[in-house]
Amino acid sequence: MSKNNQKIIPATEARKNFFKIIADVQNPGVFYTLTIDGKPEAVLMSFNEYDSILETINFLSEPGALNELQKAEQEIKAGKVFSWDSVKNELAFAQSGSSVIADAGREKYQPKQRKKNAKKISN
Repeated sequence: MSKNNQKIIPATEARKNFFKIIADVQNPGVFYTLTIDGKPEAVLMSFNEYDSILETINFLSEPGALNELQKAEQEIKAGKVFSWDSVKNELAFAQSGSSVIADAGREKYQPKQRKKNAKKISN
């Protein structure tokens, strides 16, 4: 995560602007560190960012995963790579119309838009 997208604010300010902050963290790489009496106490980030971090932790905790990752990086540096189109053609996804793999193309990530007048959740 980039420090440029880290926003440090007091918890009282976060409480006042809670829904604006939730909308802001939907942007990739944006997260808030919430402080109490100037001390960092919590971090607010999108669920997608949080889930991605957990997946990374789980992957790297697998025995041998770091070695496999280093091996893959070496293969990339050596040019031992395949284009996405060649992989699709090799596996016949392009011709079969299979929905097993969705081709997102080169579109950039766009955060989901939230409804402004969402119903309040009651306990």
